[in-house]
Amino acid sequence: MKSIDEKIFLNLASLKYLDLSGNKLSQLKDSLFSKLVNLETLLLDNNQINSLDDGIFNSLTKLKTLTISNNRLKKITKNVFKNLQNLESLNLQNNFIESIDDEAFSYLLSLKHLDISNNRIGKLKITHLPQLEILFLSNNLFEQIEDINLQNLSNLNTLHLENNKIFKISNEDFKFLKKSQKLYSLILDGNNISWIDCFAFEPIKLSLTVLSLQKNKIASFSCSSTNDPSPSNIYLDRSVFELLTSLKKLFLSYNLINSINEGDLNGLLSLQELNLDHNKIIKISSKSFEEVKNLKKLFLNNNLLYYLPKGVFDNLNISNLIAVDISENKWECICEQEWIGSWLSSIGQANTPSGTLGCLIGKCENIPQQQDNKNNLEIIKKEEENNNLIYWIRLIACILAISAIFFLIIAGYVYVQENRLIPLLQFSSSDTVQLIPSSKNKTTIFSFPNPLNKNSKFNNNEEEKEENNFNYYFPPSLSIQAKAGKVVIAKEEEGNKEGKKEKKVVRFCEK
Repeated sequence: MKSIDEKIFLNLASLKYLDLSGNKLSQLKDSLFSKLVNLETLLLDNNQINSLDDGIFNSLTKLKTLTISNNRLKKITKNVFKNLQNLESLNLQNNFIESIDDEAFSYLLSLKHLDISNNRIGKLKITHLPQLEILFLSNNLFEQIEDINLQNLSNLNTLHLENNKIFKISNEDFKFLKKSQKLYSLILDGNNISWIDCFAFEPIKLSLTVLSLQKNKIASFSCSSTNDPSPSNIYLDRSVFELLTSLKKLFLSYNLINSINEGDLNGLLSLQELNLDHNKIIKISSKSFEEVKNLKKLFLNNNLLYYLPKGVFDNLNISNLIAVDISENKWECICEQEWIGSWLSSIGQANTPSGTLGCLIGKCENIPQQQDNKNNLEIIKKEEENNNLIYWIRLIACILAISAIFFLIIAGYVYVQENRLIPLLQFSSSDTVQLIPSSKNKTTIFSFPNPLNKNSKFNNNEEEKEENNFNYYFPPSLSIQAKAGKVVIAKEEEGNKEGKKEKKVVRFCEK
């Protein structure tokens, strides 16, 4: 159904309950509900309504419940709810509301329940709703609590601010709730809160019994503030929850808390339930739970705990405990020194693990402590020896590999240098022959074996020299000495033997 004829309700003056939800209504005519003077409940959920005209509900003076959730509303004007002085519950969740007039709710003097969650509201002012008890502002775009101005809400008992973009809570943020002495539940889950000032909860310290800060970025219980009202203190380190003496339930699951130190839970004298699961807790002080003697439920599961100091739970009244969960941690147990397993047995049905307890459920009664310690030492010693052996093997292997590479490089270099001239000595280059000058005064012969003659070899027979060898003549100024693999050229000295010039011949052969 996309539209409704305004005449359809003309003869229904006694109607008290009207459900128009789940249709495709986009517009509502001003006079549509004008004859429904006794209507108490009107449901308009899950339609496509994009606007509400001023005065559309003027005739519904007895209306107590109005729901317009899951529509397409973008704004709420000043007079749209003007005559609804008996309205007790208003649901506007899951729309596209970006702005609400500061006085839009000021006529709703009987309103007890207001839900404007899952919208796009970044700033809001609500004044003078004296009967309001529950306010839902979750899943909006609030970045700071100071963007929310709530005044004269004297009966407010529950405030939902989860899943916004709030990143800190300052000392001034909850001052608007100072007159709301009935506020007992404050929900701030799913924000980006990483910092809380020391006196942030001071205005609601006496009434608050439930505080939920799950799924934030809180790393510590401690706070540091320069706004300490005490004149003797300029800088203060203390627990952020110390003032909440009436608090009964504290939810801090899914944060970044890494330790619980002595004094972190000071002041929480009435605390009955503490949820610290799914954090990064690695250490808990032995005196952490000294002041929470009335604790009934404690959840420390899914952290990084491997050890708890003996006696950390001594101040807890075992007879009061209902649920304790320390499962899914990184417990490391030493036989005859581990006490946690025995303590869990002593609390009976209050031990309610949601996962594995690891070595805490092991039995060590039949293993002597001395033998156990000896075995542990032997295992540690063997592990150290194995680690040392592996280290030296790797070191020696690296040294040998580097040495082998170095020697291979040197051997290769020597080999190349020793053999680089062998091809030249076996087959003379034509370029080299051309460089030998032509001269009649050839006194030195550079002779090579003839590569074309397999029987070629060096001898002193002058008749065979021309046939079996290549002879190159050099000028008398040079002499050539041949060694295995090397040629040395030096200056030649002429000599006479019996008055005749001596002709020097250099022959090359391999040894």
